[in-house]
Amino acid sequence: DEALALLRERVEAKDLQVTRSIDDPALAVRADRDKILQVFLNLLGNAVKFSHERGSVAIVARRGKPGFVVVQVKNQGVGIAKEDLEKIFDRFYQAGRGPARGVEGTGIGLTIVRNILRLHGCVVHASSEPGEGTVLTFTLPVAGERVEEARVPFPAERPPDPPRNSPAPRGDAERPRLRIIRRG
Repeated sequence: DEALALLRERVEAKDLQVTRSIDDPALAVRADRDKILQVFLNLLGNAVKFSHERGSVAIVARRGKPGFVVVQVKNQGVGIAKEDLEKIFDRFYQAGRGPARGVEGTGIGLTIVRNILRLHGCVVHASSEPGEGTVLTFTLPVAGERVEEARVPFPAERPPDPPRNSPAPRGDAERPRLRIIRRG
């Protein structure tokens, strides 16, 4: 909610429809709130930036493997060529960058996202079809659940063992949201 509020003007300028879907209203993660907000700002900012006008952006959160939430940020935008998919997480790499694209950026946003998620014992992965859009999928640690392994069913490096999580607080069922509990 906070990331979307900060990006509202950009979303409205492109007349994008943004949807959110969270499969469990009580879902909570244990993470550094400010760092995870940065993850959402970078991923949603890219989704907005690379979406076609009057397109859509979808945010989906669901339970994944034991101890993890799987979050997807999907857009209907320009997409990324297959040969660029793993490179987009490299510092300063910008897929399909050229003067005709007219897109601002330094090429470090996805590097930051990957590093923040690794520090949380999590992973990120991109899938895309040029001209159809992109899906960025990442994991977050569930509060109150013991994490056995931080692997997801897509290629990624093995992340470090995450710290133990504390119990999750009960949530408001009327408005589903992903709650982030500070570490420490």
